Amino acid sequence: LLQKHKLGSKADISKSFQLLQATAAQGHVKAMLVIGNCYAAGDGVKVNSTEALLWWSKAAVKGQTEAQINMAKVMASKKKNEEQEELLRSIIEGIGATNETATWLHLAAEDGSLPAQVEYGRMLMRKGEPNLEEAAKWFQRAALYHSVDGMHELAKCYLEGTGVQQDANKAFKWFKAGAKQRHLACMFALSICYTKGEGVKQDDQKAWRWLQQAAEGGLAAAMFNAFIRLDDGRGVEPDQEQALQYLRKAAQADHPKAQYNLALRLKEGFHCQRDPRKAAELLSSAAQQGHSKAKEVLEEMVKGYTGRDSLGNAAEHPEAQLSP
Repeated sequence: LLQKHKLGSKADISKSFQLLQATAAQGHVKAMLVIGNCYAAGDGVKVNSTEALLWWSKAAVKGQTEAQINMAKVMASKKKNEEQEELLRSIIEGIGATNETATWLHLAAEDGSLPAQVEYGRMLMRKGEPNLEEAAKWFQRAALYHSVDGMHELAKCYLEGTGVQQDANKAFKWFKAGAKQRHLACMFALSICYTKGEGVKQDDQKAWRWLQQAAEGGLAAAMFNAFIRLDDGRGVEPDQEQALQYLRKAAQADHPKAQYNLALRLKEGFHCQRDPRKAAELLSSAAQQGHSKAKEVLEEMVKGYTGRDSLGNAAEHPEAQLSP
């Protein structure tokens, strides 16, 4: 069947397609490629460019050269629909830092794909022996062609001096460029620049304006920082009600520090209705994400309720109350 397809024969391809899928399910990379080609050309199946992309990606990460080239062309194409863009993002995020991935990501990056250029740069920074200068070059290449993710990564490089000479002014410039295109992480970073006066004159009002936009956009870290500012009046008028709203939203977005802080308030009924059960749930979630204080507080709550710790050991002071 593979030979027939290669030669362009249409003989019984539709009937044989199931056999082709079974072969691919056994790990045959050429079969994966051909299935992708079938979906792209409509050979034996209805044309489905998204399915073609999915099958090519499976073959590409296993080292199939033609599939890698197909992936590179799709990623570089400006004619992708929303479904394909979403699939590409999930593929890039989920494939991990393997040699095969680097190969086709590099192919796609060289072919002009901005998401691939950014991800390839990130991969260069993550690998065992990182190539920071090369990574920064890829971020810059993407940023210059208006990739907001590239702008964000390049700005971080300038801010931290990673792969480039440290330059707070250039970092601010690229954060601002990304923020103007509604990139939430750039908005958040820009607010921090204004707060600390990094690369720009310190300005609490502008810091709050950019932070608020990032928070309203749904960025958990920004929502938590907005809570902190409103809670104690850092650069803004204190507003406990709005602060609590931001804190709840950040906690719902699984931000561990927000979950911990909200749990403490719910446990004690501080500016909200007391809810120890919900507090315990939030502490558990934060602890699972590595928040050490949340784990300690949860342990103390277990002792207080049961007289035993989470391992079943008798507590020394079951009556002890948790300090806020």
